[in-house]
Amino acid sequence: MAKRSHHSFQNPDGCHSSSPQAGRPPTSRSAARSLLLCALPLLLSLGCLSTSVRPLSPDGPFHLREGYGYVLLDLDVDREIKILQLSSLTKVSGFESDESYYIIELRAGRYSWHRVVTKQYLKISYNLNWMRDDQRREFEVIEGYVNYPGQLRLRGLASRHLTVSMLNRSAAAAEVLQEEFPQLWSNYPVAYSGYLRDDFLEVYQGLQIKSLQREPLETSGDLGGATP
Repeated sequence: MAKRSHHSFQNPDGCHSSSPQAGRPPTSRSAARSLLLCALPLLLSLGCLSTSVRPLSPDGPFHLREGYGYVLLDLDVDREIKILQLSSLTKVSGFESDESYYIIELRAGRYSWHRVVTKQYLKISYNLNWMRDDQRREFEVIEGYVNYPGQLRLRGLASRHLTVSMLNRSAAAAEVLQEEFPQLWSNYPVAYSGYLRDDFLEVYQGLQIKSLQREPLETSGDLGGATP
């Protein structure tokens, strides 16, 4: 008696499977295996796309890569945080307990405040997608710029009643950049990149640079007044 052959075929989506025996529907285990094989490349690609970011040292050096921008993180929190997740694939870690401002480097594009994880022994994770259709949770990273998305203020991290606020503190951000990150202030354009348009940082930085570049006025004669 001839043996029944077991053929292999390829689906249009590129996943390999085995032809079931005639008259028998595929088992749930084989269907799950086929589904996993199809989804595996997608899961691997998502893992490759995820990014882990740590703050840069205030002393530099700062060498911005092409297609990237700097972000000035302004955090006002009532408990230490371990991870701040931006969108779904970017995680920022390396926060210090006594710092509120951090510089990170991100690929240019649009981001949103996504999730925060506390640094305490029993880690608590908070989903920041409290306003999915609200532009206040979104910001942009402009290539070649130091981007300020505004202050992220979190209250109640020690409890389950989290209060989230987004504040535009551009004047304070300008002062911080001049004092703590002078290399960035002098060598890169700065812009507010939050949900509302605000040109204060660009205008203020331009005036500061012009005042530093302005040559001293030439004077002649005695400035002490007329001589007898």
